[in-house]
Amino acid sequence: MKMKKRVFIKNILFIVVGIWMFMGNALVLTSMFFTGQDTGILYSEVTDYMRIVLIPVAFWMSLGLLLIVLGICSMLFYRRIRLYQSVIGQRPFVELEELAEETDYNRPLVKRDISKMIHRDYFPFAVLDAQKRSLILDKNIYEEYLVQWERWEKANAKAIWRKNQMRLAGISEQDISSFESAMESVNHIKQYIADIPDKSEKGRITDIIDKMDRILAQTIDRPKQITQIEKLCRLYIPQFEQLTGKYARVLQVEENTPMSTEFQEFLIHLNHTLKTDYL
Repeated sequence: MKMKKRVFIKNILFIVVGIWMFMGNALVLTSMFFTGQDTGILYSEVTDYMRIVLIPVAFWMSLGLLLIVLGICSMLFYRRIRLYQSVIGQRPFVELEELAEETDYNRPLVKRDISKMIHRDYFPFAVLDAQKRSLILDKNIYEEYLVQWERWEKANAKAIWRKNQMRLAGISEQDISSFESAMESVNHIKQYIADIPDKSEKGRITDIIDKMDRILAQTIDRPKQITQIEKLCRLYIPQFEQLTGKYARVLQVEENTPMSTEFQEFLIHLNHTLKTDYL
């Protein structure tokens, strides 16, 4: 991704020609000014001759200045490209926020530069994610991302539908937020139990998750019942997520670690509470 020789020469030519045009016409303008002073002609008394001369001079000076700016901006752009490349290296995926931090450039500038690089085919394969936050440089990772994004969109569409149904039923925004947080926590717990090797322990947690899914599904169908599961959403499910996540992290370090007494007692109490109070 190094700056090509012809591009470098083009930028130098832009700057040199721009300086020549700007300085040459600036000298013409300066000589006209001093000539006007010597002859007593004021610029408030612009003659036809001066109009004929001043307009082209101003035009060529502006064009020269434009060439200088274009040349300098282009060289700075290629300098930033080299910095981006040094940060990206051989990685298949990188956050734009990381590029901004590593290069000390602001995020909008990094985003604009990366978009230009993609448009001009500086990478063999490169796309920005849907939220324009990450640069994906591997086709296989991009395909996986598309699958995950499609799932997220479906889940997000369902969440929007649920919120609208609850709003129509007169549910407060606080209760809706609590319910949505509980839904997210249950999904996190489902991810955690994949790391639990013991089938009996995984079965106990899965059985409780199934009960929670039924309770939450019933609430979606009958939104006004959300007040009846307020304690479940705000207390039991967050605590369940916390203990399950803690246990899953312990298992990553020591696979045969038994479930803590605190967690076992909580599961017994939670299972009993679900059966007696919510089902």
